[in-house]
Amino acid sequence: MSGAADVLRAAHVRIWRMLGRAAGEPHRHYSAVVLKLDRLGDFVLALSAIRLVLEKFGEERCALVIGPDLAGLARQEFPRATVILLPPFARHKRAWPGWWRARAALSAVSCDHLVCLRHQRWDYHELALGWIRAGQVHALDDPQAGAWVRQRRHGPHPRRQPWRETAVSPGLCRELELHRQTLAGVLGTEPAPGAIVPRLRGAPSAGTGVAFRHAVVAPLASDPLRRIPPGLLGKLAQGGAWPGIDRILVVGSADQGPRLRVYVEELAIRPEVAGVVVTPATLPDFAALLQGAAWVLTVETAAAHLAAALDRPAVVLLGGGHIGQFGPWSRSGRQRWLTHPLPCFGCAWQCPHSEPWCLTRITSAEVAAALADVVAAPAARS
Repeated sequence: MSGAADVLRAAHVRIWRMLGRAAGEPHRHYSAVVLKLDRLGDFVLALSAIRLVLEKFGEERCALVIGPDLAGLARQEFPRATVILLPPFARHKRAWPGWWRARAALSAVSCDHLVCLRHQRWDYHELALGWIRAGQVHALDDPQAGAWVRQRRHGPHPRRQPWRETAVSPGLCRELELHRQTLAGVLGTEPAPGAIVPRLRGAPSAGTGVAFRHAVVAPLASDPLRRIPPGLLGKLAQGGAWPGIDRILVVGSADQGPRLRVYVEELAIRPEVAGVVVTPATLPDFAALLQGAAWVLTVETAAAHLAAALDRPAVVLLGGGHIGQFGPWSRSGRQRWLTHPLPCFGCAWQCPHSEPWCLTRITSAEVAAALADVVAAPAARS
């Protein structure tokens, strides 16, 4: 059945390629358009890369093509750029309404430079690149990412600049190196590693009064395998006090409420530290919680990237599914990524074990020691 479905998807893409752009001439022209149809964490990883593009061409002469959930953060960070909102992922089953609207919106856009900062592209993303009229297209074709999306991208697709395999610079992850290589064609030279490290220019205030009385735990991710292992918070709570902390905010989205409460129950062993479920209403609210936290404990998800971009003390439990691609990276010694090395790293979250040992075999003692280290570490210089 999967083979037949793959043939149907490939035929479907050929039809859309034959359709081409929507009729009519573009009525919006920009010096540069940045295509970043993605999730929050991936968008945070691209913040400095986007800023470099906008600084080169002028923010008011640029547009960002992003998902609706990213609008608040994008307007906070890039207030003078035009924001074009489209579904970040529109699968084949939803193609006629989703792809049709995206085709109409992007066919009305033209630019001198089209910069794609999504490297794990599906058919939808490849089509989106073709719907925009561009003088130059800056997009890498990463064979490793192609293997991850092999059932979501069908050829032939437009030829892109090949990824030049290189060592990952200290403090970066492979995704940030992909951004550097993409921008080399845009800027004329590859940005320095420090210039591509994500930062939040519009970083929220940590608030007034006594700061850093709370810590943040963001235990869940989009993939159920990538969560903080059940029982770990209970072991941490049992193992020792957290000086100066009177609340631990267990943070996630509103639909994750019941699963978040399970983690709060683990903290009940220490009554002097209250565990509270918090579901921030907006991305700026989420960032403000992280900015005001004494420390952050999370997995490889948006909370990890936001905390690092804000240079907060953070311990991130890193699974082996896409090891090295989106983490580890850091702004300073305040960020520590922990994993349990295994021969099966790079499994793309097709876990061969009864549970993700790369996460579940990280001990509470390792996490406690890492938390102590990041809290004591100095902040980034800039």
